[in-house]
Amino acid sequence: MREAAQLLGLCLDSVRRQLRAGKLQGVRVGRDLRVPERVLLAQLGLAARNDELPVGLAPAPLPNGMTRQEIKTLVHKAAQHADLSHRNTQRLLAELDDLLPA
Repeated sequence: MREAAQLLGLCLDSVRRQLRAGKLQGVRVGRDLRVPERVLLAQLGLAARNDELPVGLAPAPLPNGMTRQEIKTLVHKAAQHADLSHRNTQRLLAELDDLLPA
């Protein structure tokens, strides 16, 4: 849940409040409460890797004419600043690869 809070830019208590209020979906694993990746991506306005675009809807162009590499570099720096683990940073970059148009 701590990493979910970091990705969402919220404190841990805010994530807990949102879970209790039903604004975020969580999954109980033993005594722990976890936020699924799909829920985090939806909250951030991103589609999961396996989600398909509706028929006739094309991927949005990259913002401000940025290249894929510029966006990945920006996200990597943000992940380091947020103190994400190396594993989670790599997972985030892999998700980004799937989401960005070629």
